[in-house]
Amino acid sequence: MLLGWKHAGIITYAGYILGFPADTPQSIREDIEIHQARACRFDILEFFCLTPLPGSEDHKTLWNKGVWMDPDMNKYDLEHVTTVHAKMSPENGTRSIARPGRPTTRPSTS
Repeated sequence: MLLGWKHAGIITYAGYILGFPADTPQSIREDIEIHQARACRFDILEFFCLTPLPGSEDHKTLWNKGVWMDPDMNKYDLEHVTTVHAKMSPENGTRSIARPGRPTTRPSTS
């Protein structure tokens, strides 16, 4: 289906969430490399931090477990790391994608 949209001249877009429990800097880099190597790549791939939004079940679960969450509600925008991760520091998670030579968009080939 994705290739059909691309052949029709439709720009393809996807969101990629960072910070699931099994994620590591290496696994994120590998996922991006797989995406970049495929012929059916998305035209735009946007990255978001897994964020326990206040009022969500994830937020409630972390709160009940006493897990640290950033007290600054302005950071709960899907772009900031707002809680701890068992396998990554906040810097490691964002550094996994913000490296020169790792474009997340590509020019149209149509």
